[in-house]
Amino acid sequence: MSDKKLIKGISSLAWGYIFIHIDINIFVIDLLPQWIGYCFFLNGLLYLSLYESSIKRLRPLGIFLVIWGVVEEFARIYQIPFEINLITLIVTIVNLYFHFQLLTDVANIANNYGLLIGEKIIFLRNARTILLTLLTILLPMLDNLFLIKIIAVINVIIGLMISRYLFKLRGSLH
Repeated sequence: MSDKKLIKGISSLAWGYIFIHIDINIFVIDLLPQWIGYCFFLNGLLYLSLYESSIKRLRPLGIFLVIWGVVEEFARIYQIPFEINLITLIVTIVNLYFHFQLLTDVANIANNYGLLIGEKIIFLRNARTILLTLLTILLPMLDNLFLIKIIAVINVIIGLMISRYLFKLRGSLH
């Protein structure tokens, strides 16, 4: 196995986190749609499954999240009301599990290479999971738009920090 494949896989994940955490729109067109971020994740999973066998189990969930993202994007562009509470809850749970397990597996790969960056990835994984779990539980009860925006900004910061550490991990593997 070539470490070039590992580097490509880690790079794909880092770019995926950028796509799912940065939202740039021109009118109704999202220039960095989340579903493309999940396509990056799927690409990364192909490479990383050579180094961590449990990553293979994430592929069906990644495909589900790509499809969901395309449906959401389509509904947003064509202004189709699209809020089904049970399905949204299921997608949220799938999303939480996908990222929790993905970052766990990436940290394991880093640890297998003797790199301490795995600990930082685990910390960010935990912070992301706690924040999004709290947001999922509390969002229906929150009327304070300012507080929701603060939580959203913290989520973006965590996502970009994950991306940053993934790029650092990639650099450490060169």
